[in-house]
Order: sequence, then C-alpha cells, then structure tokens
Amino acid sequence: MNLDPIQTLNLVEIAFNAAGYPQEAASQVQRPQAGGGFTRSINTDGFGIVVLDLILNKNGNLNLIEANGSNAAGSSFGSRDGDLARAMHQAEAARERIKKVERGVVLIAYAAGTGAMPEIITRAALVRDVISPIRSCYLADTLVGLVDSAITVVADTVEKIADHIGVYNGALRFAGVPVVSAGNVNLLPELVRRGVVAREGASYAVDTSVFHDGPLVSLIHDKGAQQDIAAGTGIVPLRWRECNDMASCAKAVAEMQALGLACVAKMNGGSGGAGIEFFGPTYTSEEVAQGLARVIEAASSKYGDNIGRSVWPLRLFEFVESTGYPLADGDHLWDMRIVCLIRPGVIDLTFSSIRVCPEPFIAGHFEKGTVLSNVTGRRPDLSTTLSPLVEFGTPTEHLRAGGVDEEILERIIDASAKWCEAAWIYSTA
Repeated sequence: MNLDPIQTLNLVEIAFNAAGYPQEAASQVQRPQAGGGFTRSINTDGFGIVVLDLILNKNGNLNLIEANGSNAAGSSFGSRDGDLARAMHQAEAARERIKKVERGVVLIAYAAGTGAMPEIITRAALVRDVISPIRSCYLADTLVGLVDSAITVVADTVEKIADHIGVYNGALRFAGVPVVSAGNVNLLPELVRRGVVAREGASYAVDTSVFHDGPLVSLIHDKGAQQDIAAGTGIVPLRWRECNDMASCAKAVAEMQALGLACVAKMNGGSGGAGIEFFGPTYTSEEVAQGLARVIEAASSKYGDNIGRSVWPLRLFEFVESTGYPLADGDHLWDMRIVCLIRPGVIDLTFSSIRVCPEPFIAGHFEKGTVLSNVTGRRPDLSTTLSPLVEFGTPTEHLRAGGVDEEILERIIDASAKWCEAAWIYSTA
C-alpha cells in the first residue's frame, strides 16, 4: 500500500475542504482497536457486497430497514484499516476479468453532492493499490484519459461516468473500454433514464456481473423482495406493498392505515434519502396525495425529467420504531449499518456505525428529521454517526445504549449471515 488508509483519507479530506467542498471528517471517527467484525460460514459460491441497515425495534425484534450494496458509503468506520478490506474484496471478485483484458476500467461512482467523497476517493485509491501487483493500474476521473495496456480506476459522479458509458454485445464499456468492475449499482437506473440500458422488471438488460454486488444487483433495488427473504432468518419481515401508479399507492397507504400502521413510501432505485415520504395512520387522503406527489417531485429534482423510466414501482413499507437512543435532547430513532463481504462459502461481517436521526422522536409525528437517519442535502456532519459498535468481539457503549448486549449481538450476527445466504440463494436461483 502507498499510505495508511486512514492517513490517505485524512489527506483527501484536507484537499476537499481546502478547495471549498466541506466533507464528513470520516478520518476522525473512532474505530475499533480490534475485533470489530465476525466471519461465518454460509452457502455461497461467489463474491458480493451487502450493507444492511438494521434496527432493534422497541418490541425486541430485529427489522431490516433496507439492504444496499456497492452504492453504500460509511463502510470505512468499522475497521482500523478503513475500506481496505472492501477494496481488496472488490479486486478479488474481478481478478479474472482484470487479468484477461488488455485494457480495462474499474468504475467507482458516487452521488453528486455527497459528503462522503473523501471516503469514496480513498477507496478508489486502495482498489488501484490492490490491483497494481497484478496489472499496471492508474487512478483517474472522467476528465483524464484512460491508459493504454493498463487498468484505470475511474472515480467520479454517477452522472459524469454515465456520460461515457455504452453497451456493446450486452456488456458495459466506458469510453469504448471494457468495464471489469463497478461500484455503485445506482449507475444502472441512471443509464435506464438515459435510454442506454433497458429494464426488465427488477433486472437490467445488460451484464451486471461486473458490479461488486455480484448476482445481488437486482435485489439491492428490490426493497420488497428484501423483506420477503428475511422470513426465517431472525429478521422479522416488514409488511409492504408494490405500487405502479398513484392510485395503487393511495390504496396501499389506506390499507396500512386500516391496520393502524404508519408507513413509508420509497422510490425505486433512489439513494441518499431521496424520494422517501412518511405517512401517519391518521393522515387524510389529501395529505397522502400531497406526500406521494412529493416523492415524484423529489425524484425529478434529483434525477431529472426522465425519472418516469426508473422511479416505479413505488414501494410502501410499514413503519417500525427502534428502541430509543438516549441523547441529551431525548430519545432518537436509530439504525445500525453492517458491511457484509460475501466470498465462496464465507461471509465477513463488520459493524460499521450507528446512524441516529437528527431530531428526537415524538410518537405520532413523522417529520423527516425525527424518522429518517439519512437526510438528503444535510450539511456534512458526523455528530449523529456513532462508532465503533463492536470492539474485541463485544458491544461498545454506543451499541449498548441502543439496547444491544452480547446475546442480542449474537442474534444480529446470525441473522445477518442468514439473510445474506438467503439473498444469495434467491438471486442465483
């Protein structure tokens, strides 16, 4: 490695801040001295990445808020080596493709305006360093030309990378060069919006095996199927509905309300909290209609006029309340982020961080600051991101404050491994 991963992260943060782009100080978060992760045997025969956002609910059950994949940030908090394990895993998954091509591209895409750019750029540099002993490898953005007879790691926004993507014989190419590995599945909906790639239900009409997510690409965007496969894993599935127009959305909200449930609507293929709205059990039909309209408006504002190609189906999920996380101003809702690196027969699970909603929760109120831990457009700030969660194999004070002791920690590890195994079986059937 050229530099220690955290030192590199710190230097990248300094450069961004000096240029007038405030970023999260990810290099300054506390990381476990050791023992922040676990390894379990599972029934898998390939590589993939899953990032689980789980809660311990007020009734003591585990719920999955959602699973992300190579699009997830904040993965560097759970290890003293930052994202080194993730970078090594991505390179290992693509090793044969990297060795085979004369010239290839590794894509590391990120959402425009994210506060996690230093973490992502540092990960791109780590991927370059890991590949370099195998092949000549260089780091660039979309403004820098690709290198002949080498692998180029291109890190830039989803939109800028999409400007250079084409499909040849069913495979992605960047500026005409084969893509050998890609990070961030949200590049695919952007390509759909541009008419470069067609959607086929939850799948995409292109070879997606180059993505770090492996065979899990479609599942990462199918938040409903994520709940279905949770059955029997130790994670209690949430009730949900899939909707293909506004009328069916309004009906689904009404069905949840009839059960006395609050619910949350999510656009398809979104990121960073965009295209999400909450509905209380007593909201009027007019309030529901206004909220659903905001989902589309927010999606259009972030992703442009062709959002209709990727935003549907909207999915409605029952709202579940986590245990209260005690802070000075009251109890907050929270979730925990677990990074899962899948290899043949094995999964490595790293407890990354707790994300606390910015404002204390008041029962019956669903303002986003109180119920959404990932708030799009917020100023880069890690005050509501807590780590480490696990150190020397036991819960830290951060995790215990949310009600997680050694017994519950083991439940979470077991359930996470079983969910990922179920996800693999579902996605490869």
